[in-house]
Amino acid sequence: MRIKKLTLQSNDIARQVSFFKDTLGFTVERSENLLSIVIGNSTLEFIDVPVDGKYHYCFLIPCNQIEEAKVWLSQKLELILVENHNYIAHFDTWNADSIYFYDGNGNIAELIARHDLINRSDKKFGLNSFLSINEIGTPTSDTRRLDHQLTNEIGSEFWKGNLDTFSTNGNQHGLFLLPNYLIKKTWFPTPIKVMPLPYTATIIQDENQYQINYKNENMQVEFLK
Repeated sequence: MRIKKLTLQSNDIARQVSFFKDTLGFTVERSENLLSIVIGNSTLEFIDVPVDGKYHYCFLIPCNQIEEAKVWLSQKLELILVENHNYIAHFDTWNADSIYFYDGNGNIAELIARHDLINRSDKKFGLNSFLSINEIGTPTSDTRRLDHQLTNEIGSEFWKGNLDTFSTNGNQHGLFLLPNYLIKKTWFPTPIKVMPLPYTATIIQDENQYQINYKNENMQVEFLK
């Protein structure tokens, strides 16, 4: 599964423009109510709508560049500390390493290096090392229902986790994170409250393309082509 486009809400697009353009260095496209950033093989958008709460999303980077990413990013912003006063979180069961930071609106953003993927790079780490959007947080009070819906309607599958508390659907190229916000209260590694926030995503699964509209814990799936 791959996330082609992700559209989130923003209550301050000007700050997001400053963050992605001035802090990180991406080229951005801005209209009156929409910010669009091409990031690797994906497009991240923010639409100007008041939102109460913070999203969690993640970018994939080359499997061998988490240390380089930490150095590069720490020169631009303050990274979020994880356990034992480290900035890199290692996940044994995922065979992955991640670093975390806040974007211009205070959403939790992540860079993840997945060591099972063959995407090693010997180039210097930079903007081109952001390969794609890799994860989108989709909090719900019924993780089983959403997991089954995704499996039945787009053909993606449960990946890892617990279907009652925190599960994932998709694969290492693209994942829906499905935390039960009644049990998992905050987004690791922050005190930010897990909340079911609306978003729209364009997903590619088995060469088919779907639009996902998530709002009020209900997911609508539209087959595009």
